Amino acid sequence: MTYDEKTAVDYAQLRTVHRPLLTTLIASAGINAGSRVLELGCGTGNYISALQSQTGCVAWGLDPSRDMLSKARSPGGDVTWICAPAENTHLTDIQLDFVFSVDAIHHFHDRVRAFSEINRLLSERGTICIATDSEEIIRNRTPLSVYWPETIEIELARYPRMNTLETELRDTGFVDLRHEEVRAVYQLSDLTPYRAKVFSCLRLLSEETFQRGLECLKKDVRNRPISSVSRYHLLWAKRFGSL
Repeated sequence: MTYDEKTAVDYAQLRTVHRPLLTTLIASAGINAGSRVLELGCGTGNYISALQSQTGCVAWGLDPSRDMLSKARSPGGDVTWICAPAENTHLTDIQLDFVFSVDAIHHFHDRVRAFSEINRLLSERGTICIATDSEEIIRNRTPLSVYWPETIEIELARYPRMNTLETELRDTGFVDLRHEEVRAVYQLSDLTPYRAKVFSCLRLLSEETFQRGLECLKKDVRNRPISSVSRYHLLWAKRFGSL
């Protein structure tokens, strides 16, 4: 999927940090001012910027889209931005403590190669976390799967299954795999992100299908805010040799 300048502007303005996810990443990975952290597929940099600002860690944000990175900002200017694919970061002589991706793994062209690259960069005690959507989450997204049920099969074809990710991580030298889920419940009243299609699956629908779902959503929101939930499935792993 191509992310042009307009899309980058919309993402920067309308995609926000999932606070329970950010809190979990920091706490579970033990991030502090001495940590060295890389986000793969960082987009406009919301997560790595927030993580760096909150912990003071040494931070890198990597994304293959120059347009997305052009909108990336960090409050103290303390994130190093790299335009490169996850499979070939161009980083050398860096031993990272933590590498993570948020809703990006389905965009990687060659996950095995990307995981091998992460393994190369991680320190002996390094940790990886993949925040993504499981099949169960995709089938029960609110409001996406309710108002645009056509997105379910589209997304199931895009997102890797958990057992596939587990196999690929183990095959590239990762151990101690574990799963957890984070969620945030909220009342949906502002439809601006949906109109702008900042959820990429909406951009894969026909315009007719998109507008039909949007009209139904608009009609329901006029009556009352819609109870919604935002969920992430987290897959954690350690580099082989980690304590």
